[in-house]
Amino acid sequence: MTVFAPLETEYIVLRIDPVAVAEILEDPILLDAAKSLTPKSYLAYVAKSTPYKVLTTSKVLDFPMPNKPAREIRVQFVGQGLPTRFPRDNVDETMCIPILPETKHPLRRRPLKPQPTFPFANCYHYFCLDHSVCVPVQPFEPDQATSLPDKEMIRCQKYMEEDIYRLYRGREARVEHGSVDSDSCESDFPSPSQQKTLSGRSSVASSQEYSSSVSSSLPPEPNAPSPHCNEAHSTSKAYGVDVLADTYVVATSREPYVRSTHPYPRDIDAEKQFLRDKVFGQSDGDKIKLAPLVYVSLDLSELKEIPDPNGFRDEVEELLKLIKESREREARASEMQAMEHAAGSSHSSWIDLGDMIDIDRADAFGTQWQPQPRWYRRCCAALMRMLKMKRITISQYVVRTTRAVRRRLSRRENSQ
Repeated sequence: MTVFAPLETEYIVLRIDPVAVAEILEDPILLDAAKSLTPKSYLAYVAKSTPYKVLTTSKVLDFPMPNKPAREIRVQFVGQGLPTRFPRDNVDETMCIPILPETKHPLRRRPLKPQPTFPFANCYHYFCLDHSVCVPVQPFEPDQATSLPDKEMIRCQKYMEEDIYRLYRGREARVEHGSVDSDSCESDFPSPSQQKTLSGRSSVASSQEYSSSVSSSLPPEPNAPSPHCNEAHSTSKAYGVDVLADTYVVATSREPYVRSTHPYPRDIDAEKQFLRDKVFGQSDGDKIKLAPLVYVSLDLSELKEIPDPNGFRDEVEELLKLIKESREREARASEMQAMEHAAGSSHSSWIDLGDMIDIDRADAFGTQWQPQPRWYRRCCAALMRMLKMKRITISQYVVRTTRAVRRRLSRRENSQ
């Protein structure tokens, strides 16, 4: 049985693909810098979507569709030994759970029992060290995966909810004592007092969003059924989607785009835009949040040693630094273009500006050249100030100037 993405509760090996991230931004300098990075492979667990996670992200996590280039998932990392470096406030070394054959824990928590037997010793499942990643759509064999049975998964969720409760209790205590501002207490999870309210609405909200997301991403039905239609139909039905598995030809992990045969033509531009939305979809203005494209394998034997999971966060920060530098270069280039354009306009007549915004020069100032009016010089000076302060773009300025000129011409015609 083949699926298109790792399933929830499975343990995976993942590694950031910085070249794939740089390619979707189409920056040669960024691409060269990304090629020099040497990311490590990490051991992670595909986290199960919880009601509060669905509501706080305002969407259901992606469903693995074969006609999409990637799927976004949430992973929690696995490390050797108790955690010693914490990404959030009020997190301590007890917010984890041992994985057999490891049995020691400060709170005497029973270890998780994956199936088949976990191949590494002294390993702990870190709850508060998690990250969103984008997995290229490619074939996976879940029968070969190491995963948690249902009972173990439920117990894992129970321990995680206990830690979330402790996390918020600690934050509330810090706010009451004034040691931290309440506005700075941000997290991916709601407070314990909100969880009951959210969970009551989660089933309706998540089911509606889930059904709409699946229906919008389902490909159209082929005109003629495949000779293996019954077999593919029964296989795909077990994973909640009715598609024909033999309709698609899936690319390798090094080229993470899905190549589809008739009747699904491939649109490279649409795929790149889809990946941009997924990789940078959680960004807020200048604050970039990255869900990097990653290489994924279900074969845990590929991992010879388990590195510190905090190294993944360091690699993401390093990649984010390169991306910010790329954006700064792009902003400087746009500013230089604007300055060159403004300098060129300062030596030309108003007739040239009228041509740029499709205004008839004869209607504006007649056929004879006239000196630039005072209001035009003031507009150019204001443009330079706003560009330097990054308060406006060239396109926005052109739109505003066009409207102002049209109003001026309209008043002139009315006065005549």
